[in-house]
Amino acid sequence: MQLEEKGPYHDALLTVTTDVLRIACAATPRMDLQEIPTSPPTLGRFVDAKDWFVGLISGWLQQRPSVKRLAFNAKLIRYADNRDALYHMLNIYLHDVEVDPKSADLLYRINRKRPSRAMLPVELEINRLSTWAAMKFTIAVQGVMASGETTPTFPTTVDRMACVMELDINTDQDFSGPLNPDQLPQVFVELVSLGTEIAECGDVE
Repeated sequence: MQLEEKGPYHDALLTVTTDVLRIACAATPRMDLQEIPTSPPTLGRFVDAKDWFVGLISGWLQQRPSVKRLAFNAKLIRYADNRDALYHMLNIYLHDVEVDPKSADLLYRINRKRPSRAMLPVELEINRLSTWAAMKFTIAVQGVMASGETTPTFPTTVDRMACVMELDINTDQDFSGPLNPDQLPQVFVELVSLGTEIAECGDVE
């Protein structure tokens, strides 16, 4: 059985999904259906969105009695003026990968583990998964009539090139756990900090 609750929070849509094994809290953009978007919806600048999200989750974690694993996930977008600029950007972020500007459909994923500092002296590994992709976005509109029939789809903007990076920073599944309840907020802050480092510096060890 799964329970889902959602509502507005900090100009975002906050969704809490609960089942017998997991609780997931997701912040997603709120869309104005009266306006045609010119780019994919976002929560704004990552540095701003993560601050209020960390404060919210850290306060909530103080009330959790027992947690075996924690994770922080985010999807970030950075636009480029053109294809050449996009692949140059990827070469800067992916230090150990030589991205051929003539290539296409780039998708790169790596996990660089690190020991947790927040849990010392307990040994806990943190998975630092990042997935990088070169993408092209086209915003299109399709109308739906009262009869249920749809109108032809037409683009509303020119194509936009972007580097898309997905973060999955989580505590290792092999940890015997549960995590110390008193340290849960500090561990979550550490997860977000490690994700922020990747967002700012690229694929670093």
